[in-house]
Amino acid sequence: MPGEHIDNYSIIPHTRLPLVLLLQEEQGWSLPHHHCSDPIGINAAMKEQFGLTTTVLFCAYDRYPGEERDDEHLVFALDNHSPEVSLPANGHWIERSELADLSLAVPEHRPVLETWFAEVEDGRISELRVPWMRIGWFDNVIAWIGEQLERLGYTQIAPIEQLVSRPWAAVLRVPTSQGHLYFKVPSPVFAFEPALTETLHRLVPTFVPGLLVRGRQRNWMLMQDAGIPLRDMPPTLERLEIALRRFAEMQIELAEHMETLKATGCPDRRLHLLPHLYQEILAATPFLLIDEPNGLPRSEHEQLLAFAPQFQEICHELASYRVPESLHHFDLHNGNILYNGETYVVIDAGEYCLGHPFSTMFIVLRVARYILEYDEQMLGRLVQAYLEPWTRYEPMEHLRRIFELAHRLGSLYKALSWYDVISRLEPGMRWMHADMALYYLRVFLGTEE
Repeated sequence: MPGEHIDNYSIIPHTRLPLVLLLQEEQGWSLPHHHCSDPIGINAAMKEQFGLTTTVLFCAYDRYPGEERDDEHLVFALDNHSPEVSLPANGHWIERSELADLSLAVPEHRPVLETWFAEVEDGRISELRVPWMRIGWFDNVIAWIGEQLERLGYTQIAPIEQLVSRPWAAVLRVPTSQGHLYFKVPSPVFAFEPALTETLHRLVPTFVPGLLVRGRQRNWMLMQDAGIPLRDMPPTLERLEIALRRFAEMQIELAEHMETLKATGCPDRRLHLLPHLYQEILAATPFLLIDEPNGLPRSEHEQLLAFAPQFQEICHELASYRVPESLHHFDLHNGNILYNGETYVVIDAGEYCLGHPFSTMFIVLRVARYILEYDEQMLGRLVQAYLEPWTRYEPMEHLRRIFELAHRLGSLYKALSWYDVISRLEPGMRWMHADMALYYLRVFLGTEE
């Protein structure tokens, strides 16, 4: 992500007219800039610089370093919720017809702005664009949240904060006199999340956040605060060991409810279906961008195809053991494990599928190795802690063999999830994430770390 030394930019619209805010500077006309890449930081910067209340819609431009330059930056499209504001002396609202006559400090921003004006004035917005990336959505949600708070007897004590605006979900934090609440809405590819969250709250209530309201028509959720993420606490190996044992116990308890979980719409990627899903993703050659820049090399695609019989054998061997299939969380890390003062809670139910439970450790160990910088002994302790509850099914010697096989499947589960996300994205936004599924396919193959 961009660091403090990198200027990022914001497209800020007028509240009523198709105008955008530009600043007249020595180098030319510029979009407002800042050093942030998350909604909280961006919105705070716009408030500090211009007194504007904004929300982030989406990333409209991502300039990577290249052969001709070593700088990079992002441009974010924002919604503006401040109808009356005094601009600084060098700030001007610019209309589409004026843009061609302006000398821009960053010439690459001209087509970005032209695209923005075309969307706003001509309505050239993809039908696949999620609602929270459209101007006006936030105001509707604020009204809905206010209705729910009144009905539930909560009092809002501070402005609602935007935490996440990504193609797969939007998350808001609602400060109340009884603690924070959290609003979340998933994208259509994760439309099962509210129903799954509700079901998990019924089956294993202490393992998941409390769900206060489920807006079925629009898949809106209002949830209780589940605690503090482990990544925001002093990192201790013991704490993560306890959380992983607890997660394994939850998976064991849920193994008896697979059909109930499937009925929520949770993706079914159990072992008997994985070989077909493997063939399906390899057959999606336009998506794989074979031999294109940032695509999958043809030689590696051929290796993956050739591996299909061996992959089927892996699935058969895993199915031969007594360890039951359950919920697999393919993004379990110290940001999605929370501590509420009494126990550990796992969030982000959109990252679940029905599959082999041991594959969940794939992301856990990657985060522990590359971010927490745990050594091999510490990683081994995490694996041991996770496997211990499963000894009721197989001896530890067998569990370690199962773990070896299922851990590799973790990268395939990630590839399949990213494939689902990218295939449902509007074409103009696929460039941001197009290489993610390919990356995890290469990890599965062993050509990427």
